[in-house]
Amino acid sequence: MAGNKKSKKTAIAVAAVAIVAVLAVGGFIIGRTLSNAKQQRQQTMQKTLDSLSITFKSADEVNSGLTGTSYTEQTLGGMFEYGTARVDTETLVKNHAGEMTVTGTKTIDTSQIGSFDVTFTLSQETGYGDTVTRDIVKTYTVADNTPPVIELREDKVTVENGKTYDPKSNILSVADPIDGALSFNIDSSIDTGKAGDYTVTVSAKDAQGNEMTKSFTVTVLPGETSEPVSETSSVPESSTEETVSETSSESSVQETSSSSTETTSTSNTTSSVDTSEKTGASVSDGYTYAVYVNKAANTVTIYKKDDSGQYTIPYKAMVCSTGPATPTGTYYTYDDPSNSRWSPYYPWWPLYGGVYGMYAYGITGDILFHSVPYYSADPSDLEWEEYNKLGTAASMGCVRLAVKDVLWIFQNCPKGTMVVFYDDASNPGPLGKPEPIHIDPDSPNRGWDPTDPNPNNPWNS
Repeated sequence: MAGNKKSKKTAIAVAAVAIVAVLAVGGFIIGRTLSNAKQQRQQTMQKTLDSLSITFKSADEVNSGLTGTSYTEQTLGGMFEYGTARVDTETLVKNHAGEMTVTGTKTIDTSQIGSFDVTFTLSQETGYGDTVTRDIVKTYTVADNTPPVIELREDKVTVENGKTYDPKSNILSVADPIDGALSFNIDSSIDTGKAGDYTVTVSAKDAQGNEMTKSFTVTVLPGETSEPVSETSSVPESSTEETVSETSSESSVQETSSSSTETTSTSNTTSSVDTSEKTGASVSDGYTYAVYVNKAANTVTIYKKDDSGQYTIPYKAMVCSTGPATPTGTYYTYDDPSNSRWSPYYPWWPLYGGVYGMYAYGITGDILFHSVPYYSADPSDLEWEEYNKLGTAASMGCVRLAVKDVLWIFQNCPKGTMVVFYDDASNPGPLGKPEPIHIDPDSPNRGWDPTDPNPNNPWNS
């Protein structure tokens, strides 16, 4: 009996050892298996992460689809030129692997100078249900590196000895490509009484400090006298700190001061332009009329001379449209009424925005008298909505008039006619403010100016 009990205990012990051994081996196997699974999962995540990629477009590819700005690649992003475009940052991506989301600045407004961070996040789910992500951060800047644009009518100007000459009349426009009209300075020392070549330098600076200068030559021809000859039909006495818009007739020139001799202040230089002395509103014989433009009331009053040669007799009133860039002060028309020098399309003149005006007549810089705009050089293609704004401020700076009124000025006010711009909202002028003509939007004749003397004008039938 004792032997049997001992044998049973031994068997039980052996069995226990065996079970422990099996459990140990099994645990080892299970642990190893779990470890391998974790490693495989991590490897899969890494492999998936490595597969997430993104490629950005080159500058040429970006620029091919851009208007209103330009793009330059940089190491950590790119730079856009100050402009008018709004750029969707997703469009900068050429291709990508994985799902992509964009955070930060999703749209870059190139009219806003500054720096903009954009995060492109790529993500992908693995076979284990894990989601891996990769962030690519780019910094894009908007900067203004483009200098102002100065456009001259001519590179060389010839002036008769003793004749008055205003160098501003040769400046077509001074503007920032985006912001428009800029102030500018003129540096010159023209003496129209002394024959020779004079250099006139125009300079301008935009809001970001970009500078531009441009020069032209004024040649004063030999004359009978070497002394300056004063001519009573001179140009306006005004400072050369001007604002002229880039684009068109409806642009801006702003007078800041006046004197009998024009003085231009730049950093350390002055410019004197010989002008004849004027007092009051008198002018030499040969000029029957003077034109007074009341900006605030949007009226034009034509004056005739009294017995003393002063423009005190109101003769004719017109309704007009001026604008924020219309100047104040006294000017003298510099254009030839034939318009042959300015426009091959006479009597049409191309205006800003691809439209046209009739009988455009230069006052100062790019400020003109002209008709209400037309969509094309066709008298039946009037912008009648703009016509119905006559009597209110509706232009960019020019003086818009009905056709019969601008034609009257064109035919009766020769080069050198005095034009005075002023503000008086309480008094439109001694003849009052004419009632503007309103065109019925439903009229089949709405494409015509009702005052146009054209024999084909249906309003005249």
